[in-house]
Amino acid sequence: MSELKVNRITDTSGNEILKSTNGTWTFSASPNQNLIDAELTNPTLTGTMSGGTISSNTSGTHSGPSTGTHSGPSTGTHSGPSTGAHSGSIASSTTFPAGYVIGVYTDTFTLSTGSVDILQAGVNWDGLDVSIPATSTSNKIIVQVHIAGVTNKGVAARSVLAGLKYSTDNWTTPYTLGPNDLVVQPAAYADGNVRESLSFQLPVTVPTASAFRIRTRLIGQNGDIEVHAATDGVSSMVVWLIQG
Repeated sequence: MSELKVNRITDTSGNEILKSTNGTWTFSASPNQNLIDAELTNPTLTGTMSGGTISSNTSGTHSGPSTGTHSGPSTGTHSGPSTGAHSGSIASSTTFPAGYVIGVYTDTFTLSTGSVDILQAGVNWDGLDVSIPATSTSNKIIVQVHIAGVTNKGVAARSVLAGLKYSTDNWTTPYTLGPNDLVVQPAAYADGNVRESLSFQLPVTVPTASAFRIRTRLIGQNGDIEVHAATDGVSSMVVWLIQG
């Protein structure tokens, strides 16, 4: 049986195509051919790939720019820019760069008749209740709240105090969300028959690694008040989940 042993292959112009160093082959050409049903084990690709199609599974670390189409699963670390189309799903375990919005959660409240009484003792109002899935406590949330039709029931000096509460156990145990119990502490109204909307927002670190829910804490200042006194109003809560 014949055996051919080589450690270097060049083309007809003398350009190096393949070279073996201690059993490691270095491929230095710019091929335009297809590799079909081939497996590269622990290769190091130091050139630029543009265009073409990778349709098999890839894993490991890719640190250079990539253009073109990849249609197979990809695992590992990619640290370079990537351009082109991605048609597959992104796993929920994917870590995005800090500052990326990784979730938006909302709730709205409307009322066709009547209004909602808010007592001076206060309430964790269930009109707006947003559920947040379990996530890392290194992430951030921005909570935006709008309450429609706040009125002092025609009594001077009454107004609304507002904050945010969260719970991990269906509101058996509520906790304050943020550094203070109250986010909004408006001045008392100077006269009666005041009706207006209330809007505020609060950026805060995710308070727990468990799934949790958020409600608005409303308190009547100097007496009971009402919300949704204007029945055509819409109250809303929007929670932005941000990668930390």
